[in-house]
Amino acid sequence: MIMTPEEWAERARGLFDVVEETGYTLDDLPGTFIWKQPLMNMPDAINYEHLQVPAYNGLLFTGPAGNGKHTLMRAYIQSLCRKEMSFENTVFVRLRTEDFSEEVLPSNEDVAAFVDGLFLVGENTGEMGILVFDQMDSYDRLPVVCNMIADNHSSGSYPSVHVICIAEDEDNINSELASVLLSCRCNSPTAKEREQYLQENLSWDVPDWETNEKLLKTAAIGVDGWTVKKIAEKTEGFSFAELAALVQYMKMEIAGRSTGSLSTLQYKVDEDMAEAFINLARRQKKASGGAVVYQAGFAGAAAMMAAAAPVSAEDVRKNRAKELTSKNDSERTVEENMELIDLVPTIAESEAKDRQLLTN
Repeated sequence: MIMTPEEWAERARGLFDVVEETGYTLDDLPGTFIWKQPLMNMPDAINYEHLQVPAYNGLLFTGPAGNGKHTLMRAYIQSLCRKEMSFENTVFVRLRTEDFSEEVLPSNEDVAAFVDGLFLVGENTGEMGILVFDQMDSYDRLPVVCNMIADNHSSGSYPSVHVICIAEDEDNINSELASVLLSCRCNSPTAKEREQYLQENLSWDVPDWETNEKLLKTAAIGVDGWTVKKIAEKTEGFSFAELAALVQYMKMEIAGRSTGSLSTLQYKVDEDMAEAFINLARRQKKASGGAVVYQAGFAGAAAMMAAAAPVSAEDVRKNRAKELTSKNDSERTVEENMELIDLVPTIAESEAKDRQLLTN
């Protein structure tokens, strides 16, 4: 039996929560977030009506993982609620893949009624409702979901409801929905943007502990023989999250050194260690089944030969390093990240030997 939108609204009501006044706003984000200023202008910082500029109260964040879609979503919600002075009276729901599975919504009619119900709850509970449709790439019956969001959002019946849709591949979102939302493409950074990010994050201010802790000194990390531009070139294809991981690994490495004095806060890592850190930070590509994709051919033959050979203590460390680097940053625990830092000398030495073999 197909449930009505009103019945789905009652069932969906338990998914909603109030927005807590915590975390960062759009104003707190660095300039590398190119959508910061346009979002700060929504929906009424400019007189849209007089300028005949389309006004949106819905957003579509798209782009590869690790480039700020969820950071922007959280900052936008905080900024919106603070501007409207409406935290306690704002209801919020974040829908994910499992909420649109065929087990939960077995028919197109169920999907349509469920989306209708979400808009009913968002409009009729509190002063403002925020619907976040996350992980949309993997929704069952995605075209139906897109059409229903678009129909409800553009109907004019739900003026208090703000819609945020998030997907990695923009092509998965049909034109009906894309046309009624402000499209915010969160692409991987260009070479210039990577260089800017590294310049901003490989130096930072710390208290002057030796003379006056109320004063600040600048700490900086570099790579022997490399400019920041070269690091940016070495990180081609990186997302902002991968750049952040690289900076964090370098900071953790110099924090573990016994400096003896904080009078000099200019640090260097050698080229081999920098290469190892870059490989640690790079997100591993995975096949559809979740297995790491390795190169075939000679590499595959070498792997089979190695598997049949006796394993040394050094090989154990190398294998453990490969196992940990095959995981995404979000999949590794804090303990595993610390273990990776400890394994960096092994990885760097191994890669140096490989490069030596190639040049001989």
